[in-house]
Amino acid sequence: MIGKTLGNYRILEKIGEGGVGEVYRATDLLLGRNVALKALRADLAADAKVLARFRSEARTLAQLHHPNIALLYALVEEHATLFMVLEYVSGRTFSALVREAGGIPLGRALPLFLQALDGIGYAHRRGIIHRDIKGSNIMLADDGLVKVMDFGIARLVESEMTKTGSVMGTPAYMSPEQVNGEKIDARSDVFSPGVILYELLTGKKPFSGETISSLMFAIIKKTPERPSVVDGKVDTSWDGILRKVLAKDREDRYESVKEFAQAVRDAPAR
Repeated sequence: MIGKTLGNYRILEKIGEGGVGEVYRATDLLLGRNVALKALRADLAADAKVLARFRSEARTLAQLHHPNIALLYALVEEHATLFMVLEYVSGRTFSALVREAGGIPLGRALPLFLQALDGIGYAHRRGIIHRDIKGSNIMLADDGLVKVMDFGIARLVESEMTKTGSVMGTPAYMSPEQVNGEKIDARSDVFSPGVILYELLTGKKPFSGETISSLMFAIIKKTPERPSVVDGKVDTSWDGILRKVLAKDREDRYESVKEFAQAVRDAPAR
């Protein structure tokens, strides 16, 4: 694919892959800007029903215009493959930031995290749930803006995996209801950012296991260690916030990302 031209887009390099397919950096030959091309997997592209869902989902996602959400520019269909043309974000993922710093000072972490919640909350108000929020899906761009990536991608893959009874999501960030294969709602998009916040505060994930099965058991059954215990510099008020956001029963969590964000804003930045 490298060096090929699809429509107005020349593919420059492969930059990743995921549940839908491979991701490439490309240049828009007409507008002279970098874009990200996300290719639909060949097995998915061969299914007419999947293609119809993909196009329908893209039309919905194209309505998301928020500074903290990576934009969907267009769809390109060529050589029996469908590509999403997305905003290219140059920067580092939240996962990379945590790996590099082993925990980020709250004074720096909270404004970045709140940007992500603003984007997620905006999508929720328009009836769109992410379903696969994780550290690698949130980018700190070189210009300082935080961008939430891959809205709608998880929903497409989820519909396919449901056919085989598979579990959808990235294990370490999955909510208990996702692990149990239950219906997902906005409160699942509260739990997963809670995992990210725990990482930002402590440099560690709240749930762990040597196998996928043991990790999923921990998510369903185990109570994570309090952040203030993991890192003595973290104020104890964060213990209550994380206990609520990571509650096993979604009824015990914050009702919305907006409510979660307000709790974060009200907490001490230390």
